[in-house]
Amino acid sequence: MSVPAPLTDPPLVDRLTPRERAFIKHPDVATDPQGAALAVGYSLSVAKTQAYRMRKELDFYISYYENQRMARVNATAERVRQELADIAFADIEDYYDTVDIDGETIKVLRDPRLLPAHMRRAIKSINYETIMVDKNPVQKLVSIELHGKLDALRQLIECFGMKGGKLSGGGEDDAEQRALLDQLEPEELETMTRIYKTAGDRARAAANKKRDARAIPGEPTNGKK
Repeated sequence: MSVPAPLTDPPLVDRLTPRERAFIKHPDVATDPQGAALAVGYSLSVAKTQAYRMRKELDFYISYYENQRMARVNATAERVRQELADIAFADIEDYYDTVDIDGETIKVLRDPRLLPAHMRRAIKSINYETIMVDKNPVQKLVSIELHGKLDALRQLIECFGMKGGKLSGGGEDDAEQRALLDQLEPEELETMTRIYKTAGDRARAAANKKRDARAIPGEPTNGKK
C-alpha cells in the first residue's frame, strides 16, 4: 500500500505562529474556517470573530496546501469535470438488459461490477436483498440509485461558464467543453439554460438592490449609522 507524500511547507511559512500553521494545514480551513480554528485550539470567541479574517489573510498558504491535497488524489479540473459529466449524462436505460423469458420481454438490472467505469461513477447506491437458495443466504440485486443529474448539471454550468445555452468564448477549454455539451439532450440543454438564467437574475437583482440603496439620500453607505 502506497503512503501519500507529506505536505511540504511553502516559503515563509516559518513566519507564522505554530497555531496559525496548524490552522492553514487543517483540511476544513477552506470550507469551514470556524471549525478549523476550534480544532487547532483557538477559543470559541476568536473562532467566531476572527476565523474568516484569518482565512482571507492566510489565503496564499491555504491555497498552497489545498492544491497539494488535490494533487495527491489526482483531483485535476479535467477529472472533476468528467466526473460531473458522467453523472449529468447518465441514462438509466443503459443499466438494464432486455431479455426474453418464456416469450415475455422484460428488463433486468445489469451487474454493476461488469459496467464500464464511467457508468459506475454515476451510481449513488446499490440495493440488495438476501434470499435463501438451497438453505444458503444469497444476495440478490434489487435496485440502484444514480446521483442527481440536476445538481451535476448546475455544477457543469459553473465549470463551463454557460449563458443562454452557449459557452463563454475565448477559453482554452472550449473544445473539451463543447464535446461534453454535445452529449446533452435538448431537454437537458434547456434545463441548464433555465437554471443559469435564474441564477443570473438573482445576481442582477442583488446588484440592483445595492445600487438603489446607495442612491437613497441620507442612507449610510459604509454600514454605520
